[in-house]
Amino acid sequence: MTDWSMLKVSFSFFVGLCLGYVFRIFLKISLILCGLVFLLLFGLEYADVVNVNWASIEQYYDAFFVWLQPQAGTFQEFIKSNLPSAGLATAGFLLGFGLKRK
Repeated sequence: MTDWSMLKVSFSFFVGLCLGYVFRIFLKISLILCGLVFLLLFGLEYADVVNVNWASIEQYYDAFFVWLQPQAGTFQEFIKSNLPSAGLATAGFLLGFGLKRK
């Protein structure tokens, strides 16, 4: 009889490792792009080219985090129900997120 549990554990670690590495690259690109967009908005607003309604942006930002809180709770329940695989996937994710390219 073949024991497939080790394959499941190894696969979850490998997937977590890949996701962590890709997420790190995505996060860097996203932060750079968001920073450039905000610098452009600040500069255009300072030059009186555009008028940015920051109160409206703040409302969208707050509404997003109100929506996100229940979603995060659902994700936590999913992780708890699959704890052994999720633990190794999280370890792989953290390792992948911390990898540095040379």
